[in-house]
Amino acid sequence: MAASRLSIGGVGSLPEGTPDDDGDHGRGSQEARIRAQQIQAITKYTPITLGANVINGLLIGYIVLPIAHPIALLAWLLTLYSIVGVGAWNQRSRLRTRGGASPRAIRRAILNGVIIGAVWATAPILWFPTSSPHAQLVVGTVVTGMICAGAFVLATVSQAAILYVVILTAGALAGLFLSDNPYAPLLSVMLIAYALVVIRSAQGTGSLFASQLRAEFSLRERGEVIELLLAEFEESASDWLFELGEDGMILKHSKRFAQVTGAGARFQTGASIFDFLSRESEAELKRLLARGSPFRNLIVDTEVDGRRRWWKLAAGPIAVEPDAPRRWRGVGSDITEEKTANDRVAFVARTDMLTGLSNREAFREAVADAARQTMRQIERDGSVMAFGCLDLDQFKNVNDALGHAAGDQLLRMVASELVLFGAEGVEIGRLGGDEFGLLFRSFETRETIAALASRIIAALSKTYEIDGERVTIGASVGLAYMGQDRESEDILIRNADLALYRAKHSGGGLVVAYDASMHAEVDARRRMQEDLALALARDELFLTYQPIVSLATRRTVGFEALLRWRRPYKGIVSPAVFIPVAERSDLIIPIGAWILRTACAAAMRWPQPLTISINVSAVQISRSAVGAEIRQALEESGLPPGRLVIEITESLFLKNEAPTTQFLQEMRALGISIALDDFGTGYSSLAYLSRLPIDKIKIDRAFVSGPASLEHRGAIIQAIIGMASGLGMSTTAEGVETEEGFAWLRSQGGDLAQGYLFARPMPAEEIPAFLEREDAPRRSL
Repeated sequence: MAASRLSIGGVGSLPEGTPDDDGDHGRGSQEARIRAQQIQAITKYTPITLGANVINGLLIGYIVLPIAHPIALLAWLLTLYSIVGVGAWNQRSRLRTRGGASPRAIRRAILNGVIIGAVWATAPILWFPTSSPHAQLVVGTVVTGMICAGAFVLATVSQAAILYVVILTAGALAGLFLSDNPYAPLLSVMLIAYALVVIRSAQGTGSLFASQLRAEFSLRERGEVIELLLAEFEESASDWLFELGEDGMILKHSKRFAQVTGAGARFQTGASIFDFLSRESEAELKRLLARGSPFRNLIVDTEVDGRRRWWKLAAGPIAVEPDAPRRWRGVGSDITEEKTANDRVAFVARTDMLTGLSNREAFREAVADAARQTMRQIERDGSVMAFGCLDLDQFKNVNDALGHAAGDQLLRMVASELVLFGAEGVEIGRLGGDEFGLLFRSFETRETIAALASRIIAALSKTYEIDGERVTIGASVGLAYMGQDRESEDILIRNADLALYRAKHSGGGLVVAYDASMHAEVDARRRMQEDLALALARDELFLTYQPIVSLATRRTVGFEALLRWRRPYKGIVSPAVFIPVAERSDLIIPIGAWILRTACAAAMRWPQPLTISINVSAVQISRSAVGAEIRQALEESGLPPGRLVIEITESLFLKNEAPTTQFLQEMRALGISIALDDFGTGYSSLAYLSRLPIDKIKIDRAFVSGPASLEHRGAIIQAIIGMASGLGMSTTAEGVETEEGFAWLRSQGGDLAQGYLFARPMPAEEIPAFLEREDAPRRSL
C-alpha cells in the first residue's frame, strides 16, 4: 500500500533516511544533508503529533457522534488512525542514521502533508454544517489547532506545511459556507487571515532553518579544512610556523623551521630570529615588529650553510595578558628558487640578450627617469641632460653580404665599444636592429655632450674583422636635449629620431641636434602623405610623356612616362619631392600599378613601333607582385611586350639583388626590354652589366650637360658608349637641351637621346599633334 511508505508530517511521522527509488543521488552533499535535517526535524515530533492525532480524532468523533452517520465517522477515524499508525510503525522500523536525503524524500514529506491535510479537511465539510453551535465551536477549535500544529511540525519543509495549511483551510471554509452560521463570512475572513499568517511563518521558519544549516555546515567544513591544512602544513617541505617574542626570540616553531635554518633536529627555541638575517633585513623586521601591526610578504635574505637564501615572512601580534610582552605568530617560506627565477625573468625582460645591454623597454624607463629629474637637476647645478639615438651606417650591407650571423657578431662588437663610454657617464641601451640609445646625464654643456657623441662615432667608424672578412661601417647620432619643457620620454625619443633622420640623410657620420624645424618637416611630410593617399581617388595624379629620339635620324622612337601631381592649393609638385614619400609609405605600389595601366593604354594609341618607358621602383619589386601587374597591364591594353621598356636604377641591386634579378629574367622572357637609369651616379658595378639581362643604359644628364669640362665628360661618355656597345646594349643620353649638345653626342656615337631640345614632357592627348609636326617636313619633300 502506498500509505505504508508515508510518514506523517505535521501530525504524523516520517521515517528518517528511507531508501529512495531514485538512488538518493544527493547523499553526502551539503544540500542532501540539509534535506536529511529537514526530515529529521519533522520526525522528532512523531510521538507528540501521533498523540495529537489520536486525541483530536477521538474528540471530533465524540462531538459529532449525535449527528454523524456511524459508518462515515468510523471510516474517517479508521483512515486517520491507519495513516498515523502505519507511519509511526514505519518510522520506528526503518529509522537509521543517514548522511543525506534525496529530493524524493522531500517529495514524500510534501505528499504526506497533502494526505493528512485532506483527511482532516473532510471533518468540517462532513459535520460542521449540521452540528450545534456548541459542537461547531469544538470542531472549529480543533481544526484551527490542527492548522497551527501541523504547520509548526512541517515548517522545516515549507512546501509540505503550505499545502497542508491550504488544504485544511479550504475544508474549514467549505464547512463554514455549507452551514447556516450567521457569522460564517466574518469567521471565513478571520480563518483566511490566520492561515496566511501561519503560511508566512512556515515559509520564514523553513528558510531560516535551511540558512542556519548551511552556515553550520560551512563553518564545520571550514574547521575541518583548517585542521587538515594545519596538519599538512606542519609536515610541509616548504613552509613553517613560528612564534616570536617582542625581542625576536623564537618561542615556538615547526620542525621545518629547524631544517631551513641549517640546525636540523638540534635546533632549539630560545635563539633570536635576527641571528639568521642580514643587517638590512634585520633592521626592516625590527621596524615592523616595533610598529605592532600585522605584516605580510616581507622578503628577507639569510645565509644558510654558506649559501644565500631568501625567506618570505608574514606575522601578526597575538593576544596576551595586558602587562605581558607582545608576542607574534606567523608563517615563513623559503622562496630562494622562486626569487632566483623571478630575478632571471626580470633580467631577461630588461636585457637585450644579443649584446647584454639594456633593451628598449628598460632604456625607455631610464630616459623617463632622467626626464623627471631634469628640472631638479637644472635648478640644483645647471647641468645638461640629453638622449641620443645612434644608428650604424652601412650595416645593412654587412647583413646582405655576409648574413645575419655576421651582422649579430658585428652588433656585439659595437656594443663592447659602446660600454667603454659608460665610464664617462653615458648610459647605453639597444633600441632594436642596429639602433642604440645614448643617455647623457649631468653634463656641463651641450657642447660637451656633442663632442662626446662625436667621439663615440669616431670609435665605431672603423674596419672590423668578422670570420676572416673585413667590414667597414660608420655611425650617426641624433640628439635631443632635455630642457625646461618637461618633455616625456616619448617626445625625447621622437625628437632624437628626427635628428637622426636628418643626420642620415645628410650623408651620415654626423651628430645632429634636434630643432623645431625638423618637426615641421616631418609634419609637412605627414600631410603630404595623407594628401598623396587620396590623390589617385581625386584624379590629382597624371602622366606626361617625354620623347626619346634617335641621334642618327632625329626621329622619335618612343616616350618615357613621367608622373606628375597637381596637389590642391599647392600646384604641381615635383616628383623628386613626393616620390620618396610614396616609397616610404608604400603608396608607390598602388600608384605604380596605375602608371602601368595608364601608360600602356596610352601607348596602344600610338603608331607602331613607338615604345613606352616606365620606371619601376625598388619598393614595387620587393613588396608587390609587380610582374603580375605588368602582365595585366599588357593584357588589358593589348600592347605588345616588345613595345614596353622597364626602367630601373642601380640602387635596386644594392637592396634586393636576388628578387630584382628574378624579376628582370621574367620580364626578359616576356620580351620586355630593360633599361638601367641614371647610370654612373650611384654604386655602379660592371658585374651587374655582365650578368643581368639589361638592354639599355641611360646616361645621366650630369655627364651630358654637367659642370665638368667637355673633355672629361666626353671621356666618360665615350667609355660608357664603348662598354655598352661591347655588351650589345644601346645608350640613351638624358638632358639634351642645345643643338650643340645634340651634335656633340652624335659625334660620340650614342644611340638615343631625350631632353628639352626635342620637346618638354606633354600629356597623352598632345602626342598625335607632336608626331604630326615631326612627320610634316618629310611629307613636304
